[in-house]
Amino acid sequence: MIYTSYFGKMKSFPKNFEPICIARWKPKWYHGKVLLTLAPPDHLLRWWRASNKSWQSQVQFMKVYKDEVLQWLVPRAVEKMIKQIAGDKIPVLVCFEANGFCHRHVIARWLKANGIKCEEWNG
Repeated sequence: MIYTSYFGKMKSFPKNFEPICIARWKPKWYHGKVLLTLAPPDHLLRWWRASNKSWQSQVQFMKVYKDEVLQWLVPRAVEKMIKQIAGDKIPVLVCFEANGFCHRHVIARWLKANGIKCEEWNG
């Protein structure tokens, strides 16, 4: 199982969880593991910040993210990479967004669509 969550919940993670940052930039206090392969490109993040964050903007973000990031990746290879980074712990892909639309949800749907168990950790 691969979980997704956000930095603000990390203090409540069980000890057997291994956070893996999938954000383009990490918080200054975060010194954990990072997987930039799944981070959105800088230009997409700048576009998203300037958008009205409407449903249509979310659809456009997902299209660009899938076209520029996910389509170039092999799901089982990504799963293997995530599990290698986590070692003997349970991987948790973390980013900044607490609620609402976020690329980690796009990743989770992509992994699930490819037969890989992934869900948001609700603690």
